Amino acid sequence: MSTTPTEARTSAHATVDLKDGVDLRLPLVPQMGPLGEAYDAWVHHPISPQRAAQVSPHVGGSPRDVGFAHRWPASLRMFQTGWLERMSHIPWWLIPLVWVPIAAGLAWLALGPLGMGGLVFSLHVLAGVFVWTLTEYVLHRFVFHLIPKSGWGRKL
Repeated sequence: MSTTPTEARTSAHATVDLKDGVDLRLPLVPQMGPLGEAYDAWVHHPISPQRAAQVSPHVGGSPRDVGFAHRWPASLRMFQTGWLERMSHIPWWLIPLVWVPIAAGLAWLALGPLGMGGLVFSLHVLAGVFVWTLTEYVLHRFVFHLIPKSGWGRKL
């Protein structure tokens, strides 16, 4: 089905402007593949929280439906399956809750039972920070900003 950028549809929830063929009432990821050349333009046009709240029945939905999405009232639904949607919305504190104990345990293991000296440990930490920073830069520069040519690439 072909749509024009200004086409509007009416549903039980709201009137939705279909910009570049994306219906904000539906999960976003499955709609990315068919966008074709319009994908790059669409992905660089942010959707305001007010606009998201107007058009999406999922915005501010129950925690049962969209996991932690209720923490971000203007969060649009990304995936069709509930479990995958729940995995895409996590609170900020969950990251340090998982990784700080792991890092502390590995530091204790290196300095204690493995007998790594303080200087060697410090050099390993500095090397890790350098490698991580370089890896992040390369990923952001050459992977995350890559303009995908296929429908599958746009969904990733």
